Amino acid sequence: MSDFFGSAFLGQDAYERQCRLPAAPLLLVDRITGIDADAGVEGAGVIWTETDIAAGEWYTHDGRVRPGPLIECGQADLTLIAWMGADLKNQSERVYRLLGCEITFHEGGLPNAGETLKFQIEITQHATFAGVRMFFFQYDCMANGRPAFSVRQGQAGFFTDAELASGKGVAWDAETAPPPTRDIEPIDVGRASAKRGFSAADVSAFRNGDALACFGKGFELCAAHSLPPHLPAGKLAFFETVSAFDPAGGPWKRGYLRANAHVPTDAWFYEGHFHNDPCMPGTLMAEAAVQALEFYAAALGLTQERDGYVFEPIPGETAKFVCRGQVIPDTDHDITYEVFIDEVILGETPQVFASLLARSDGRKVFYCPRFGIQLRRNWPAPRLSHSPLRVGPNKESRGDQAALLDCANGPPSAAFGEMYDRFDIGGRVPRLPQPPYHVMSRVVDVSTRPGVQETGASILAEYDVPPAAWYFADNRSGYMPFAVLNEIILQPCGWLASLCGFALEGGDRFRNLEGDGKIHRMIGPGDGTICVRTTLTSFSKVGPMTIVAFDVVAQLKSGEPVMELTTRFGFFPAAALVRQAGLPITEADRSYLALPRAAADLSPVDPRLAAGQLRMLDSADYFDPAGGAAGLGLIRGRQAVDPHAWYFKAHFFNDPVQPGSLGLDALEQLLMRAVLLKVPAPELRGMIAETPAVGERVKWSYRGQVTPEKQEVTGVIELLNLERKSARVLATARGSLWCDGLRIYEANPISIAFRKPD
Repeated sequence: MSDFFGSAFLGQDAYERQCRLPAAPLLLVDRITGIDADAGVEGAGVIWTETDIAAGEWYTHDGRVRPGPLIECGQADLTLIAWMGADLKNQSERVYRLLGCEITFHEGGLPNAGETLKFQIEITQHATFAGVRMFFFQYDCMANGRPAFSVRQGQAGFFTDAELASGKGVAWDAETAPPPTRDIEPIDVGRASAKRGFSAADVSAFRNGDALACFGKGFELCAAHSLPPHLPAGKLAFFETVSAFDPAGGPWKRGYLRANAHVPTDAWFYEGHFHNDPCMPGTLMAEAAVQALEFYAAALGLTQERDGYVFEPIPGETAKFVCRGQVIPDTDHDITYEVFIDEVILGETPQVFASLLARSDGRKVFYCPRFGIQLRRNWPAPRLSHSPLRVGPNKESRGDQAALLDCANGPPSAAFGEMYDRFDIGGRVPRLPQPPYHVMSRVVDVSTRPGVQETGASILAEYDVPPAAWYFADNRSGYMPFAVLNEIILQPCGWLASLCGFALEGGDRFRNLEGDGKIHRMIGPGDGTICVRTTLTSFSKVGPMTIVAFDVVAQLKSGEPVMELTTRFGFFPAAALVRQAGLPITEADRSYLALPRAAADLSPVDPRLAAGQLRMLDSADYFDPAGGAAGLGLIRGRQAVDPHAWYFKAHFFNDPVQPGSLGLDALEQLLMRAVLLKVPAPELRGMIAETPAVGERVKWSYRGQVTPEKQEVTGVIELLNLERKSARVLATARGSLWCDGLRIYEANPISIAFRKPD
């Protein structure tokens, strides 16, 4: 230490144990930029330090510093007390231990990678109690110039081994202590996990972002999260199992959780904390306890509809940490972290307060009377465009790809400007799909200003067809599937409706209701750019709902027509979609659904059937070549709803729903199976499939939705017409799509053609 502090400290170099900063990886001070204190003098003093937060460090989680390590970054009170000569008195007989402090986190969230933490740490006074020398400290942390957190009433002391071994631990008992808050709102436990304990596999799944695998039935929405709230892993995984979870239990009947950790003698933190004096940092016990509280909040169901939210301490709330025991590598230890829920406050940013308690082999070693966490939306920084594209009468709008992707999952104001500012903070707006189902490259022309609702408003959007796009391979024919072409046609409608400001009026869910159009050509990998002109033809408001209608014309850059369509959408509150009654059902429809299932999949083996991400049928379980109203054939297919399906993540952010376009494609795939089963194989050999048939009308209606918690989708196709010619086979049909017994889609007519290649 004399090499560090100077020759005045030569006398302590022989001591085995000294008051030191931790070693890596727990050394979290990069620079000491100043000390204002007299060497070797117990008095008041200040030390200034800096810590650079590097991306990917063990103490960060999703790019942010975790609370426990953040507190640990203020560890240079050790350096300051050592500079004041603590070890000249300790002489290796006494060692440093934290006793407690009061911590207040500030607005702005936890610091991010790339920021620099600057600490001002003060030792304010010294005292001796029962022979134990103590000192008191406080500090403030700034992150890139903003206050991050503050510590007050910090207390630490120097103890002998005997004093540490004989410590009585935390003197607090939840069974006899009243809850910190007397009068609270009743806690809603209706969406809590039904599990009452969680295995190591469960906890690991949640650390990896799979809340459904962890918490089970009822958490299907979590499977669709793109940016799921979750606990950190790696060195920050401080418990393995949860042996007790009761959302209405505990001594206060407000909720209880107990997490369990096994700490072996070779735990990673012992080597660095401290040299010749290994012990588990109290800040890491606090981190583990906070994680247990976060796990409780997730198990209560608070993350289900909060994609992109993050856990963080509640700013402005002061938490008191009490440390009254140590965990050292004398043997393996079993630590429990208990969460005694005090209060749950729901809302846009839900908050959970609890008392936290840690026990090592049954001995109470850490306690916090009331700690609060919240779930806060955490937008990524708005995307920057290398080629900004300003469009509109006065160039008020952004049409570049970066802005379109912000419309998918970024801050709403980054996509549409200041009229959407309030949605950056609270509430929700309809979204464009995310990749790989995002099929708008740019908006090159806008006739109207933001927020102006007028018929005749139009935009021109473009989509650059990637020659190696996933959907060409998955469609097997080598052409763009109808599901993707349909999205290219429809997505500009959503963008225009949001630009006009309809999304500002209360309907936070945007759904296609119907379409009537015709396809003029198939799209191949080399067809370049599709240009889509979208015109608003009418709008009307009915209560909290707004219905908007559009005419859409798509063509290639050359002017060659691709598709034309009239379509209607609705802006709905979420509750209105829950109440959807579906489409009318005839007796014939009911009878088709009730037909017996085949024991095996009846689907033919054919290389033209869709595969990969585009495969929307698990099986065909009924086929009658003479069935249906026209007597030309009836086929039924099934799809088990997978909450983890790629399209729920893509469509839409914080509003997962199976795209209607994929439902129509499922009917096309079922119709293809019907034709392959009905028409002898030699007639179709060497032909390629058009889905739908070029030049034929396609019309659909939607009155329901497939969401992650649903169980099964059933498709029914009845052939209405079948034309068999040597160069082309054309089938026209009526299709129905059912979800859990509710008829939600109808396509009538829908078609497919098999034709010889050009």
